[in-house]
Amino acid sequence: MIYFNGDSWSTSYHVNDEHDIWPINTSAYPRWTNLVAQELQKDFYNESLGCGSNSRILDCVENLYLQDKKPELIILALTSHVRIHLPSGYGGYWNLNPGGALDSITGKFDDTVYKWYYANGHEELDSVYRYYKIVWNLNRLCKQFECPYLIVQAWDDELVDQKIFNDIETYVTKHFPEYGINDVRAQAYIQAFNAIAQDMASWNYSEDTFSKLIGPERLDDTLHPDPDGHKLIADYMIDKIKELV
Repeated sequence: MIYFNGDSWSTSYHVNDEHDIWPINTSAYPRWTNLVAQELQKDFYNESLGCGSNSRILDCVENLYLQDKKPELIILALTSHVRIHLPSGYGGYWNLNPGGALDSITGKFDDTVYKWYYANGHEELDSVYRYYKIVWNLNRLCKQFECPYLIVQAWDDELVDQKIFNDIETYVTKHFPEYGINDVRAQAYIQAFNAIAQDMASWNYSEDTFSKLIGPERLDDTLHPDPDGHKLIADYMIDKIKELV
């Protein structure tokens, strides 16, 4: 069994469209094809969720491990670092992003909690740090399954283009204009980023984003991959997987 997780780039987006998607959940849309699973001739389980966050992905993979599931391959396509989740009960999630908060079970939309969070709880440096801490945790956790795994950043080009690990001190200290590198909080972030940088060599993680792979010409009017875009992503992922197995 192949285990997939991600956001709307890793599942269906237009319910009325009928085309193959690189990791479609065919239990919800049985007429569509999961291109990667078809090519590898494997069964699959796709927990990708539109508007989902990386913290939700980590929570799902933790559940997978605690439930003693035994995937043969794990594929995780990460989303923007600005998204987070809150529990909604019964295994559900409130998915928060700058546009709103959506309950994964009821479909209820909330316009209060996300406004509060992005006004009072979100800060760019800490959000980026938490992104890489999640990737660090995902790599450590995926290794516990003792199967091949691959983690990719799907479309957050703004994050990737910052290349923060090229100069961690400069990246961190610009967020502390009053004291700069002498700020004790800056030093804490620098130490943590350096520890992450040292560990990255052991990760099966790629920042060759899907959005740069397929280009804007392969995005539809909702900024999601069109059918040809999904085929290109599938071919790319299959090549990556063959390097692992």
